[in-house]
Amino acid sequence: MLSRNQKWSLSQVIFLLTIIFIPFKIRINLPSVIRYLGISFMVIGIGLASYAVISLESNLKPSPRPRAGGSLITTGLYSIVRHPAYSGILLAALGASLWMDDLIRIFLTVGLFVFFNVKSSIEESWLEKTYPDYVEYKKRITRKFIPWIY
Repeated sequence: MLSRNQKWSLSQVIFLLTIIFIPFKIRINLPSVIRYLGISFMVIGIGLASYAVISLESNLKPSPRPRAGGSLITTGLYSIVRHPAYSGILLAALGASLWMDDLIRIFLTVGLFVFFNVKSSIEESWLEKTYPDYVEYKKRITRKFIPWIY
């Protein structure tokens, strides 16, 4: 039986694989400029997610529960938004959806946003219990995913 943490990780992987490999699509005939913007979003999103993950160093875990003995990271991208890895993944997923000109993938990306929003809320409750400084960090860095917006 999978633990709750393993279920979160597996769900995330399934979401991403579905966005990438879903075998059917609903074309929406986006202008070429939007489709090419999607490629830019993919590259930027992959770069942001990669940098955010590398910044976590030994704190990296696929599950939302913080690593025992870890440390709170508040510098770099984490000084702009609280969950930059999720931001990068979402931007890359949106970019793939636009590039592939696919309404189904856009809806799946919206679903991934909702998933990350719920997952990050659970993660933040654990972070608050693990790191007393997290409450102050959360007050200072008010946006979860998108600077100045959300």
